[in-house]
Amino acid sequence: MRYLLGADLGTTAIKVGLYDESGIKIATASEDYDLLTPSPEAVEYPAEAYWHVFKRVLKKVLDKANVDKRLIASFSISAQGETLVFLDENGKPLHNFLVWLDNRAQDESTDLGTLFPQNELHRATGQSELLAIYPCSKILWFKRHHPELFKRTSKILLIEDYFFYRL
Repeated sequence: MRYLLGADLGTTAIKVGLYDESGIKIATASEDYDLLTPSPEAVEYPAEAYWHVFKRVLKKVLDKANVDKRLIASFSISAQGETLVFLDENGKPLHNFLVWLDNRAQDESTDLGTLFPQNELHRATGQSELLAIYPCSKILWFKRHHPELFKRTSKILLIEDYFFYRL
């Protein structure tokens, strides 16, 4: 028997499940966490905290399932959209993740909107407008508000990419 492992990196919880190859649930676990809101528009979470929650939940599932880990044939991640982190050249986070709910890049989304007319934006991306929650707006915000950290940025990853990078 082979097994399928999945993780959901949700907005307020990480959930992990192990299933057999016919889709029967073997074990699941989850852990909630509270996002940081340093200002009304800002929503963040530390990268290492995400990683530690994931490891704890994964361990709970594997301990509960008590299966030979070598029989896990596949691993999949689903994740909250638009949550991103800035990494230095050594892969270390330079700042907390900017969670998809983070809305502080209002000025940046407006500025970017003037560079990309709505009809061109829609044709190229399918989006009807540039929003503050989009990565491009957050990246410009980070560059403007943390220029020294931005200069040290080697990679910008969405949350699921960060987890695959760490794995």
